[in-house]
Amino acid sequence: MFFIKNNVIYTMMLVIQGENDKYATLAQVDAIARRAGAGAEVMVLPDCGHSPHTEQKATTLKVMADFILSILHQLVYVVIKQTKKGYMMLVKEILNSTRSLSDNHLLQKANS
Repeated sequence: MFFIKNNVIYTMMLVIQGENDKYATLAQVDAIARRAGAGAEVMVLPDCGHSPHTEQKATTLKVMADFILSILHQLVYVVIKQTKKGYMMLVKEILNSTRSLSDNHLLQKANS
């Protein structure tokens, strides 16, 4: 899920970094999260260096799976909400059309 505001694309993202990373700093992670807006989730793994996916494979996979599931839950919610909204609009349209047809039918009967 993403949105665009002031020509900036905001998207949900997961930022994983090892606490003992020799090549990147926590300040860089914070900057990424700030610029991503509310959609950024940050996970700093203790006792981990530059490669969380190899140094703490199970933890990294769990964090990734939880993040993906949270996105899927949000998407399902949006789809259900939009489907319900679309369904209600369709029902109103059908009722209005039926009412119009009924009114026209009554007018024709009255004029005959």
